[in-house]
Amino acid sequence: TIYLAVNYKADAIEDYFGDGTNLSVSLKYIKEEHKLGTAGALSLLPEVPKHPFLVINGDIMTEIDPRRLFDFHQHHRCVLTIGAARYRVSVPYGVLNLAGHYVLDVEEKPRQQFFCNAGIYVLSPETLQFIPADTYFDMTDLMNRTLRAGLPVGAFPIHESWIDIGQMADLE
Repeated sequence: TIYLAVNYKADAIEDYFGDGTNLSVSLKYIKEEHKLGTAGALSLLPEVPKHPFLVINGDIMTEIDPRRLFDFHQHHRCVLTIGAARYRVSVPYGVLNLAGHYVLDVEEKPRQQFFCNAGIYVLSPETLQFIPADTYFDMTDLMNRTLRAGLPVGAFPIHESWIDIGQMADLE
């Protein structure tokens, strides 16, 4: 069963996808009476899953193989695994490395890269205990609570295509 957490335009989404029969899946809806953030709707699941499960933000398009993500999660004994997309930033100027007001060196037009939260997660059932009931709560809050509890959180590097269609420039 696939659960879709819906709030804004919930009726239009449910009308469009229905019960999932046309997609050869079983769809159920978690209706947020108010916005619950990227993790808060998980507190409304009808029961705690027995096994690790996949959570994907609704504005993500990717060709990631979920089996590889689950294998990584299990192999590294994580309770939360975060899909990590590589993000590159080019600075169009010479960047000064300073010590106070003295220049130590200059790096011309550097390019930096970061691994960023891709909005794709595998959660083990025990992570749900950190999500407050029916309260606005983001996945970053869940990550931080899980880390503070000393539980293993992994980063799964995504090499496949990944687009956040919530960013108009990326969608275009």
